[in-house]
Amino acid sequence: MSTKNVSEKDIVNFFVPKKSPQDSLLVTASVSMIAGTIALTGVTPSLSQVVRFPLAVSVGSLTISLFLLLWYNPRLENRCKLMKHAAGRRVEKAKEDIQKFVKFFYAPLFKAKLISNLQKLQLKKFSTRKEFEKALSSATDRADEATKPSFESDNFTVKMFYKDFLTDMYFMEEKIFHSPLDESYSKLKHFLDIFSFRFRYHFFVVGVVALTFSIITHLLLK
Repeated sequence: MSTKNVSEKDIVNFFVPKKSPQDSLLVTASVSMIAGTIALTGVTPSLSQVVRFPLAVSVGSLTISLFLLLWYNPRLENRCKLMKHAAGRRVEKAKEDIQKFVKFFYAPLFKAKLISNLQKLQLKKFSTRKEFEKALSSATDRADEATKPSFESDNFTVKMFYKDFLTDMYFMEEKIFHSPLDESYSKLKHFLDIFSFRFRYHFFVVGVVALTFSIITHLLLK
């Protein structure tokens, strides 16, 4: 069974929420129903108060839902950009940390093993340059093989750094998506972010139900 290669981009996108595709459809539907309801009220002045009241509730709810939809998606996109930027920098830092660890931990071991092998070469006599170069190449390869990270140690190194990376990403996600941003009127905007996230669909449903109720009531009163 083949394993799918995971890139740094995949890791970054894992922490970025996807925009809901239905939001665009609800924006179009809200605009259409608001315009249709207002037009209906204008061309039918004889509508009873029993019908006009749910129509007013419908227009009000759909208008609020439209505002929340139009507010939420650009704000989500802005936070996603911040998250991608922060996550991208943190991924690069994790890679650099791993490279530094390998360089400063395994390279000295390689050098020590190589010097040990070269000291053994000093005790030997070589008749030709080619014979010495072959022995030197063998000593280098043996030093590299002896100090090359095993699968277990290499896996441990990656796990150690990415565990720290994922911990940072968790708190970074909390800060970017669930806390006020560093901007003017941050608390008010954060309140609207939360309110739009939780209630943009609720107001749309209330608007549709009120509109449906008004239509049924109008038909029954005819």
